[in-house]
Amino acid sequence: MLMKNPWLEIPLADYEGHMAMPEVAQATLLGDIFERILHQHAPTSVAILGCAGGNGFDRIDPQVTTRVIGIDINPVYVATARERFQRRLPGLDLIVADLQQDDVSVAPVDLVYAALLFEYVDADAVLASVVRLLKSGGFLTTVVQLPNADGPTVTPSPFTSLQTLTSCLRLVSPEFLRARAVAHDLTEVESVRVISLGDKSFQVQMFVAAPPECPESSALTFREGRSSDLDQLAEWNHQLIRDEGHRNRMTVPQLAERMRGWLERDYRAMVFELAGTPVAYALFREQPNEIYLRQLFVVPERRRQGIGRQAVELLRAKVWPVHKRLTVEVLTANADAVAFWRTVGYVDYSLMLEILPPG
Repeated sequence: MLMKNPWLEIPLADYEGHMAMPEVAQATLLGDIFERILHQHAPTSVAILGCAGGNGFDRIDPQVTTRVIGIDINPVYVATARERFQRRLPGLDLIVADLQQDDVSVAPVDLVYAALLFEYVDADAVLASVVRLLKSGGFLTTVVQLPNADGPTVTPSPFTSLQTLTSCLRLVSPEFLRARAVAHDLTEVESVRVISLGDKSFQVQMFVAAPPECPESSALTFREGRSSDLDQLAEWNHQLIRDEGHRNRMTVPQLAERMRGWLERDYRAMVFELAGTPVAYALFREQPNEIYLRQLFVVPERRRQGIGRQAVELLRAKVWPVHKRLTVEVLTANADAVAFWRTVGYVDYSLMLEILPPG
């Protein structure tokens, strides 16, 4: 006889009360993560797996994300989410389903968000459902809980119904999830660890579904930058400055002259191409004991396809000497860049502080 899923027995008030407790502090954390990826991708459509009562739905801008799919196994949770958000989100579609066995038939979406779901399900069964839910080139963001040697997996709380989860909760390592995602043609493009105010650690991973022209993305090539590339490099440098939020106000012609001087002295530029089309560049300087990477840029239409990671891997494997220290500088406000550099192997070393003059 099959055991009844404990999520069908836990009152929503207990679950939400538990997640909001200061010792747990996960409701706000998961909402913040969701808000960040919404801003990052500005999807027109999103699916939230294990949506419960709609935590994070208030972070959705209905003018940007016009179609919202929420899926949960508990019909009471779904009914509550509908009551709370159907007026605010006109494109809301809420579905009661077990993603391990039910075939959810909806038009594919740009983004799927699955926070603290894989601890309770068969990963392969749910990833198969995710692939059907995602558009080609769409993104899956997952949040999984990491082991905590100093405390229980489920934090004790007055909401004792949550303790029934201990029988079915199985922590999933980021490495396992990455491997199973690959088996479903989902490629990891970002992975970062976060810590809740309740002092538990979680891994946020982002995967991309086989994007358009995906075969090209595996055949990334590179060549040395040439003088004929200067105008293009300057345009890209100008875009990079805007993307980073840097205070540099140089014009494109000024950037071209600066780039020319750098390349004539001690910098090298590598241009990365797909089928002969330039899609990225790296600018770096080699010193006796260090490789300083000053710039890495991927054209907007090719981002979130693993090209930045591939570019760094090619530089490390075929250009940079293995015995030298690798450094890169990142603006502290550029959280996405900080996360990216950490995922490709760089670690925090120093922090520059400043006091600006008045006016």
